[in-house]
Amino acid sequence: MSRDRILSGGGFASGLRAVSADDAETVIKSVEAYIRTQGATHRQLAELAGIDPATFQLFMMRKMPADWEMIARKIDEVIAGLRDRLQREAKMPVMTPVVKETIGMVRLLLADGGIGLIQGDSGTGKTEAANAVALRHERAIVIQASTARARPKPMLEDIGQRMGISYYSKDTADTYKAVRERLPAFDLLIVDEAHKYISDANCLHVLADLVKETGVPQLWTATGDLRRYLDRRISQWRDPFAQIRSRISHTIDLADAGGAVIRPDDVRELASRKFGLKLDSAAARGLCDLASLDNEGSLRLVENTLKHVKRLATAGKLETVDARLIALAMDRSVSSKRTRERVRRVAASAKPTETPDQQQGGLRATA
Repeated sequence: MSRDRILSGGGFASGLRAVSADDAETVIKSVEAYIRTQGATHRQLAELAGIDPATFQLFMMRKMPADWEMIARKIDEVIAGLRDRLQREAKMPVMTPVVKETIGMVRLLLADGGIGLIQGDSGTGKTEAANAVALRHERAIVIQASTARARPKPMLEDIGQRMGISYYSKDTADTYKAVRERLPAFDLLIVDEAHKYISDANCLHVLADLVKETGVPQLWTATGDLRRYLDRRISQWRDPFAQIRSRISHTIDLADAGGAVIRPDDVRELASRKFGLKLDSAAARGLCDLASLDNEGSLRLVENTLKHVKRLATAGKLETVDARLIALAMDRSVSSKRTRERVRRVAASAKPTETPDQQQGGLRATA
């Protein structure tokens, strides 16, 4: 096992039968690294581990009190837990209005059952919302729909693998039976990009059957193509998708909100968490306007713009990103000429009046 990985994450001494002096030294360095990076104190860590602060201080000074092996195990386990929590929080999506609405819808979905549908154009934040739900529910299964595996058996195998089941049977019915029997042990099944199963409607019917037979609710994310596909009728008397539509109990349509909705505070949090950038008010407003552009705007486009901003800000050694830098990054992140012109108009409307000194600083940063 790598000592570097042990230092960064803890969870080392608590798994050993006997703790040696070298192991205790590793734990001490791990604690020191955590305190240095997270700003915690010795007293806080001692209280979390249930250790006397004075005794813990002696351990950290390498004076090794009588129960130093117990201290090493307890504090190592605490550090591992804190690292896991920090990593989990770092993965949490920004709490945009769409994410909050999705979390609220899932609460109703878990109570009412059926299928919840989040539909919208590509890049509008559907997957981010689904990930936020998955991170809040430990007993949730997430599968990524794939056009290449848009057949009932491969789809069922994907679900089964998320539950820890491996399949060797060639019979689809056996695979379905195994998934059906195991699925009630979980609270929610999340199918990301469910529109990719349109190429084989049997996949959608199988998912609907799982809802009916197990009672486990499902959350689907999809483009508007899925709903249009389910609403079509083959003839005047035949409606093959009526049962699937009847099981869709809750729907969030991002098109009704005019595209992805994100607030200036959300943009600042996104820039800080993912890219380590600090935005001023005009820059945050410009990115909000970019996300709200009809058809072309999306959260993905905002993230692509922030990637360019990161390179420009690093090159210019800028602490705060302004509207001028956002405008330049927007111009580089958009490929369509028509969209680029619209983005320039958005950036121009968001750009505040600048002093000559600010203009010279911006020119030096983007040179």
